[in-house]
Amino acid sequence: MQHSASAECCTRCNSNTGGSEIFLQATPIRPDRRRWGRNAPPPASSHGEEEELRKKKRRRRRRRQRTVKMKKETRRQRPMKMKMKKNKNKEKLCL
Repeated sequence: MQHSASAECCTRCNSNTGGSEIFLQATPIRPDRRRWGRNAPPPASSHGEEEELRKKKRRRRRRRQRTVKMKKETRRQRPMKMKMKKNKNKEKLCL
């Protein structure tokens, strides 16, 4: 019996049937990569763990976006600072 690769479906079936441990052994260890590609869901043992993972990923993603924004801001400001320094040096040389 071939089962679908999604972890959500497996958890749903577990809630319907009594023996969750027996069912988990029957499920494939790795989800079908050909169907999902890189964003294949991890085979979660319980729904709670999956929720935690999702929260962690969301937090990580937010952090990454913030750092990118900061880098862009500094990149924008840096050339101006360099120009100012050069001008000051020229003034000193002229005097």
